[in-house]
Amino acid sequence: MHGAAAFALAAAVAAAAAGSATASPIYCVTSVSSAAAPESTSHASYGAGSPSTSEGSSNSGDSSSSTAHASTNAYSATTTSVASYGGAGPSYSSASATQHSYSYTVASSSASPAVTLPPVPAGLGYEDSAPVNTSVLPFVDYAGTNRRDDACYVNISTNAGVRVLDQYLKIWMPTTLIVDAGVTLAADGSCPAVVATNWSGIPSVAPYGGTIVNLDLHYHNLNVSAKHTANRTAEQALAAYLDDRRNKGYSITDGMGPLTSLWRTLSGSNTSITTMPADAVNKSYSDSGTDIGLTTAQGNTLFGAAVDFINQVGGNASTEPAKRFYKYARPFRWTSEVVVLPQLVPTESSTPVTDGGFPSGHTAEATRKAFMMAYLVPQRFQEMIARALELGENRIFAGMHDPLDVIGGHLQSTAFAAAVIANGGDTGMGPAAYANAQAQLI
Repeated sequence: MHGAAAFALAAAVAAAAAGSATASPIYCVTSVSSAAAPESTSHASYGAGSPSTSEGSSNSGDSSSSTAHASTNAYSATTTSVASYGGAGPSYSSASATQHSYSYTVASSSASPAVTLPPVPAGLGYEDSAPVNTSVLPFVDYAGTNRRDDACYVNISTNAGVRVLDQYLKIWMPTTLIVDAGVTLAADGSCPAVVATNWSGIPSVAPYGGTIVNLDLHYHNLNVSAKHTANRTAEQALAAYLDDRRNKGYSITDGMGPLTSLWRTLSGSNTSITTMPADAVNKSYSDSGTDIGLTTAQGNTLFGAAVDFINQVGGNASTEPAKRFYKYARPFRWTSEVVVLPQLVPTESSTPVTDGGFPSGHTAEATRKAFMMAYLVPQRFQEMIARALELGENRIFAGMHDPLDVIGGHLQSTAFAAAVIANGGDTGMGPAAYANAQAQLI
């Protein structure tokens, strides 16, 4: 995963926590410019090509012996103060821009320095814990309420999958606070009927899906998406295509590193999509592979317990209820500056009302399954979670999602993975599945 994007996602989370409480009119962003878009924090200046920082370097030393050299790097950043936003459209003016320059020097030598290991962490000496908000129902006990087929589970107070993402309301406020995009439900006892929203699904076409609350963060979110799609390399395009079209349970198994081949053999996990076909710009391809592999019921006697364990994580974990509650459009529907990978254009939904962007479903599924695999093989825990993060970033390179969509997918799926192990279909299955995986792989 690219560090710049990772920091951009982290910055978006931090900014969301301090989001403006003042609502702004709904509008469609028709053009996003990296030079003009307002940003409330300092950022590295980018060139016209790939998103590299404006760094220069100079080396000095004996070129023949290469005994020592020093590298000096210059870092340029710009802080822009935004004065005002105009009208109902995306116009704004900036009051001031201040240029800052920094430099640092790194010395190195061909001689191997002595290695001193740091001391073993001593810890705090006490249990570090955060206060529990007793007014919020524990997710792991109520994960099963994440539904869109019952009128009693359609709002923040009744649907855990929607509630876990409620901080998004500091950035975007849906016109209706219920799961109603493409959803019609009969009344259920004291729970009133749900009438499908009249949201158009397109930000520029009324009726609108909601109101932008934090305009700065909203712009920054789309800017990151635009930069990703404008500067994606051929390698990034291929990765974005494969992670979109392949089953997620197969895609992320390469996070197993040297264990990948053995994992796929034991689980029976395979894919029918091994490259980006030349005619993909005109045809949508679907993966006919086995995703995470074959279960015990399907005759997998060697690794079935592990596959069964992973298979449980999808129950009640769909991102659809949240998508239909938050009603936030995909980035390419906000601005033409976000360009969908041409080979994925045939996969675009023709019903934008039911094709919301937040949270990212691909990211969520990959993260859920990565946590389950990491549980079984903790020796690869960090790499499996990193692979899920990479798949999330590939959704941005694809032009299908923005950073906040991806963050939402990661957040919600982490909660669901914990819930299914604690109280869901995997209750009690963990130890046997873990033993199965360890015996076969390690």
